[in-house]
Amino acid sequence: WFGEKLLLTDVAAPEDLIKPRTAPDTLFEIRIAGQKHQGLLREYALGEQRLEYACFISTRQLEEEEFQLTLALVAVVGVLFMLCLAFLESILERMIKPLQHLTAYARQLSSNQFTPRVDSALARLAGSSHDEVGKLADAFMHMERQLRAYIHELTETTRANERIQSELRIARDIQMSMLPHNNGAWRGDARFAIAAALEPAREVGGDFYDYFLIDETHLGFVIGDVSGKGIPASLFMAVSKALVPAVTSLARAFAGNDMLPQEVLQRVNQELCRENDMLMFVTLFFGILDTQTGEVIYSSAGHNPPFLLSASPPGAKLLPPARGTPLGIKASSRYHTHTLALQAGELLLLYTDGLTDARDATGQLYSEERLEKFLQHSPPSSAQDLLQQILREIKGFVQDGPAYDDITVLALEYLPRRRLAIKLCNRFEDLQTLLTQLEAYGARHHLAQEEILNARLVTEELITNTLKYGYADEAEHDLLVQFDLHDDTLTIRLEDDGRAFNPLAAPPAAPAHTNVGGNGLQLARALLDEWQYKREGDKNILVGKKALRRFGATPEV
Repeated sequence: WFGEKLLLTDVAAPEDLIKPRTAPDTLFEIRIAGQKHQGLLREYALGEQRLEYACFISTRQLEEEEFQLTLALVAVVGVLFMLCLAFLESILERMIKPLQHLTAYARQLSSNQFTPRVDSALARLAGSSHDEVGKLADAFMHMERQLRAYIHELTETTRANERIQSELRIARDIQMSMLPHNNGAWRGDARFAIAAALEPAREVGGDFYDYFLIDETHLGFVIGDVSGKGIPASLFMAVSKALVPAVTSLARAFAGNDMLPQEVLQRVNQELCRENDMLMFVTLFFGILDTQTGEVIYSSAGHNPPFLLSASPPGAKLLPPARGTPLGIKASSRYHTHTLALQAGELLLLYTDGLTDARDATGQLYSEERLEKFLQHSPPSSAQDLLQQILREIKGFVQDGPAYDDITVLALEYLPRRRLAIKLCNRFEDLQTLLTQLEAYGARHHLAQEEILNARLVTEELITNTLKYGYADEAEHDLLVQFDLHDDTLTIRLEDDGRAFNPLAAPPAAPAHTNVGGNGLQLARALLDEWQYKREGDKNILVGKKALRRFGATPEV
């Protein structure tokens, strides 16, 4: 250094002198041999002398060296990276390939329906690999064996259940076929009408009902509820139901008209107690109706007391409970007979506790009090109407709740020869039979000839109109015609499942080939005092009433 200037020994020209001194390691530009150079200048002291030594490093040289170094570093890194990739690839191939095989194996488990097959690759993997993958392969093979065994067992169980369900359905059909199904009036000109229904909680149950003619003037009716549910209860029910009419017939043969219901229950109880190893029992109500007088004698074996429904004044009351032990518990049990006099139009409602013990979705019981309140506010028009009302009521109460017990209902209406109910087919021959019975019915009840002719004309016109225009097919259809006498009023009720048609309304405009009704319907409407029409489900129900004039003194009973 000379003052503030640095003299470079290989530079002779004055212009090559460096610029004023700068801080060390500072990048600056210098001329050497007439050419510009950029670089770093570093100073070094030479001992204690004032003379200092400086070293100039060209950036071009640094850049070239740095570039070479960078290339070498990149090459090393690249080689290391490729080696790592190769190493990772070998590891991944060793780990992922078995996993892919396991995945494919799991996906096809369901597609091959778990049929026996040999997967050699999976077996080799499970045998050769002792790590987690090998254990997983072994677990997969064990899972397939277990699933295959389970599905085989499930298939066999399902088949067995299907056979059981099929047998239970057949048993249900057999059980239901044991019950009488001719609801309504009994054989035409009846002195009583019966409507009954049984809805088991399972395929088969222990409830039952029955009614049968003991002789020409006595009707036996019974309702029972066997303890328990299912097949055992259904078998005990079949035995109990068969014993009651059989014992009744035998008792009647030996005792004649002096036979009492309590005697029937005592003998049935003795039979049921024999070899009753399962200790099953049945509550039962058995009654006998005298169809000439309306007198009912009955006996109860621990069953719910029935309701008595009257039309005038309308109301319902529960009969006093009759003492009695359920049948099948004690062979020496004794029972008692009670008497009830039914008036014309009164009904008896018998039921099992499945009705009052029915529960809604919250678990609340329907209860006997609720049933009595319903009967007080919903006076029925007939036994069939009472049955339908109760079934609708209990269905609305339970809704979608589960059935806990069988539900059985039987309604008995006393009709002392004042009702004529006939079911006929949609044939004109049946219409003539109906008209003949109608004339005999009017004469038996001392109707004036004019009233009989008017009733015949109304009936013939309405049914003829239904037979001609009411049906869209040629199949057989049933029509129910019912005549009732009450307080000198004749009520005519017609029910059919034809097209919806209200004969009380003005006939709608129709093509000539489908002319419905006409002057005949207008005449029929004019002959009666009161008309009502309703469409209930798929049925037309038409009811007409007429105040009558009679001849003679006393109607026949």
